[in-house]
Amino acid sequence: MSRTAGVGMQDYAAVNNLAVTAAVLGLTSFLAVTLRDLKLLALVPLAAVIFGLIGLIQVTRSNRTQTGSLLATLGLLLGIGCGGYLVYSSVNDLRQTDRHRADIRQALEQFASLTVDRKFEEAYALFSRRFQERVSRETFDTTLDRMQSGAFYGLKMTGGEAGQRVMVERDGTTAQLRAVGLFTAQLKATTDLPGAPPFFEESVNFVREPEGWRIEGMPTFFPIEQPRAR
Repeated sequence: MSRTAGVGMQDYAAVNNLAVTAAVLGLTSFLAVTLRDLKLLALVPLAAVIFGLIGLIQVTRSNRTQTGSLLATLGLLLGIGCGGYLVYSSVNDLRQTDRHRADIRQALEQFASLTVDRKFEEAYALFSRRFQERVSRETFDTTLDRMQSGAFYGLKMTGGEAGQRVMVERDGTTAQLRAVGLFTAQLKATTDLPGAPPFFEESVNFVREPEGWRIEGMPTFFPIEQPRAR
């Protein structure tokens, strides 16, 4: 028998399947970062971390019969990096949304205060350019004056709960931030209108302009005229 028989031959080591899967999921995690609006993709980085950890453990315990530690590590690191970025972005988005809601609530409260004090010019400045193109200053003042002379004394927040009823989203076409909130108009006195409820809910539309949040629509008080059928 030759003494050189078998020299240079190495035992075959299989690549760990979970390590390969972790690497693929780790690379796919970049897609989850790019398409953050698809919430289900947020599970991809988590899966990369899980498969990467299990793959590393299996390779380590295989007594060199398996390889793929580098692939598992790659998937693990990519999963942690992309997953951490998604968590950070989500927390930052929530904080930003809370700030937007606070600004929107402040804008509406300011409008209510100015309306009560009959400072119509300053109140008009709280509305968007698009609104001002549609509703003239004369019409605006006349409407607010009628509100003050009638049952309403201006839209007024009724508490923190109403402030949470605000949906902020980004327009898919213009990328402009918009918001819709359901707020409350309070009546002057229920005795003026027998049987009428003390509060009236009004849907208010907002748009984010360079100067800040501006009111863009109050359908009840400033209805948008529909084009007439020909």
